[in-house]
Amino acid sequence: MAQLASVHGKTQRGEKTEQLLGLNRTDLRAYRSKQLKKLWFIAQRASVPAP
Repeated sequence: MAQLASVHGKTQRGEKTEQLLGLNRTDLRAYRSKQLKKLWFIAQRASVPAP
């Protein structure tokens, strides 16, 4: 099962912002996960030396 990218506030202000904006909605978590997978792929390709 794939994990979804969640947002967790580090401070009381961050937690309140997370709740008010609904940053852990299923659709946003799925979108962030897709974007992170793309960035991870790009980072992996960039770190491999060219032949």
